Amino acid sequence: NTPDMAVTGTVTDNDRVESILIRINNRETQSLFIDEEHRFVAEVALTPGENTILIEAVDGVGNVGSGTTTVELDTEPPTTAPTDLTAQLNLTGSAMDLSWASDGDAGGYNIYRSDVEITNTANLQTIADYVTGDNEQYTDFEIDAGMTFYYGAVSVDSAGNEGIVVSNSPNVALIDNAGGMAMIADGTRVEFGGFSLFDNPARTASVSINEVSDDSIAELASAIHGSARFNDQRASHHAAASRLRCSRSM
Repeated sequence: NTPDMAVTGTVTDNDRVESILIRINNRETQSLFIDEEHRFVAEVALTPGENTILIEAVDGVGNVGSGTTTVELDTEPPTTAPTDLTAQLNLTGSAMDLSWASDGDAGGYNIYRSDVEITNTANLQTIADYVTGDNEQYTDFEIDAGMTFYYGAVSVDSAGNEGIVVSNSPNVALIDNAGGMAMIADGTRVEFGGFSLFDNPARTASVSINEVSDDSIAELASAIHGSARFNDQRASHHAAASRLRCSRSM
């Protein structure tokens, strides 16, 4: 998806080849240098869409041979994104397994991680580039424990253009026996002290906080409308997951 491209080739003739000419999209013809092995190289600038490249070889008696090829420059980014991105603790309890529903327009996916919800990828660095495969999955082994992170996935087409739309951006915190906090932007948070989840120091848990409908939890007399949250805790080593519905109150 870059406009600069190198064109290389070799010419042969019964007579000496005197010159090689190249023309892109019927623009001005350029003369190319031929080395002793009759090889040539040209740096050309493509334009978006289909480009026609014409090579002409002229021998010592004026005979002309030519060859044409077409190259398409795709610079249009995907306008769709993967969906249903999830982040869950892997079986070892030391990394996050990401999975998502595929985007039919994608050749691969770029994966992002941030300490705030990801709505665009400006100023963010990928943690994985062009993830491909039959299963839409990636495992993040570099996550720090005790704090909340957000993930995002972006479609990349076969030409390498990254999409302009980001998937949903789930939050997750890896909590080990040192404790820590799961927190989202509106101030909802769950704090854990040391050894508050497990007696076994080898165990860890992932904690996510998500909005839910007020109708899905028990009525609280002093609850703030719209403040219902779903606290999803998933433990490593096949331990049972505990799920709590919480509501902040004045």
